[in-house]
Amino acid sequence: MSTVRSDRRRSAKMVAAVAGALALVVATSACGGGKSTASTSHTFVMATQTLPSSLDATAFSGGTRPLESLLDSELFNYSTNSCDTAPSADKLTGMLVDSYQSSADRKSITVTLKSNIKSQYGNALTADDVKWSFERGVALSPIVKFLSFNSAHFSKTNAIEVVSPTQFKLNLDQPTPLDLAMWTIPTFSIYDSTEAKKHTTGDDQWAKTWLATNSAGYGPWKVDSFDQGNQITVSKNPGWPGQVGNYDRVVLKQITSSSDQAQLLQSGSINYARDLTWSQFSDLKSSGKVDVYQCSPISRDWLVLQQKDPHLADVRVRQAISMAIDRDALVKGAYSGLSTPALDGMLASELPSGANVQKTSYNVEQAKQLMSQAGLSNGFDLTLNYNATQPGSQVDQLAILLQSQLKQIGINVKLNKLASGNDLQSTHSSGNYQAELWSSSSALPSGYFDAGLLEPGSPNTTWGYTNKDYTDAVNALGAAVPGSPEANAATEKIANMNISDMVVVQLASTPNIFAMTKGLQGIDKALGTIPIQPQPAGLSAP
Repeated sequence: MSTVRSDRRRSAKMVAAVAGALALVVATSACGGGKSTASTSHTFVMATQTLPSSLDATAFSGGTRPLESLLDSELFNYSTNSCDTAPSADKLTGMLVDSYQSSADRKSITVTLKSNIKSQYGNALTADDVKWSFERGVALSPIVKFLSFNSAHFSKTNAIEVVSPTQFKLNLDQPTPLDLAMWTIPTFSIYDSTEAKKHTTGDDQWAKTWLATNSAGYGPWKVDSFDQGNQITVSKNPGWPGQVGNYDRVVLKQITSSSDQAQLLQSGSINYARDLTWSQFSDLKSSGKVDVYQCSPISRDWLVLQQKDPHLADVRVRQAISMAIDRDALVKGAYSGLSTPALDGMLASELPSGANVQKTSYNVEQAKQLMSQAGLSNGFDLTLNYNATQPGSQVDQLAILLQSQLKQIGINVKLNKLASGNDLQSTHSSGNYQAELWSSSSALPSGYFDAGLLEPGSPNTTWGYTNKDYTDAVNALGAAVPGSPEANAATEKIANMNISDMVVVQLASTPNIFAMTKGLQGIDKALGTIPIQPQPAGLSAP
């Protein structure tokens, strides 16, 4: 009892300290900065469990996605005005782009940039910035390189062809459904190359050192301060000509405790939280101070099994693990009933109408038979890595429930909660795990893209899955016209292989869910790139 009280006292002190610090930030914003006054200046405070270790979009780590989505220096965004409908990779609007036109053979797209956008340094956006930023991404980011030349098929010799200061051609070896949608991803952010090149050296031709702690984008915000492990503060980019709400400043605050986030949200000290437990979201629905947005699912939570492990290399063992999992119990216990059991191989929104697909089932006795056939009647030890940043705060209860359920077939799950999202990202990237809780966290709302995440050779597929037939099916889907019989057949094949091969164990389809201060205006126009959060540039305080 004394330990519980001590924890509560520490939590209360933490909330009070954070609230006080944030109040100081808001007061400073209201009283300083030229003509701003307390009546006209507003600060939007966003909570995140992990801040990135670098401001550089190519240095992907825990927290990178919320930051880069906030800075919003991408060519395109999704055209959507409701969180009840999942965004689509073929429905885009220009962020930095004014217009585009595809060639008759679809192997080149001429893109015209908006001519009135400047960076915080006063430099106008140009096609040279796009070319430099893309080449930088390919040189520094395995993600950009793989997505550009494997998921999409940009020209390997001349992907970006500068036509004029405001126009370029995107050249393709083969068109895919993702050729423009790829440019909504924050790792494809566009930099002010004129400014960045001032900070290059012989050993650092891409200004990695400078861009690790400085922003140089063309979106609505610029970074004012970067206090690693604490907070990032951004203010309006004076060179952004687009309409914005009445927020002058945004604070991205690292608050690791979901209960602290919930308390600070209800007290009004923060305006946005995503890393809450599902029970907290459920409780907040009845709050008079908070709105909860339970948007259309674009992601799934996975149990990833390292197939280089001799036990897990046997597909029968992976199938047994899947069959031993009661997904209805997971949804009820870990998600407070706010998600959907993942019984087939893809999101329902990605499957063609009337698709004939396999489903997994809950059958402990059959799972035991599979374990016996694999020579593992007595089970084995399985270490499970997890952290709340991926896939979310549900991981604690999810891990406990999986531990209990897998015990039924003799698998002794050892829970290994990692200290930070960066640690989880590191072990995932290196493949140094036996099992982990992960998520599709879809960067693009596309069945083709999600299949590419599981494709052998993808930077995301660090668990040793190999199957040429899967790669062939992904390639066929990419080459097909969306909605065609060929595309539908390839989609069905991929969905069925996800079940038969048990590429990953799919657990639940999760809604894009977040909570914000009640009464904010403009949410219908503020659903942004990788819609895990609203874009504060589109929001106004009540």
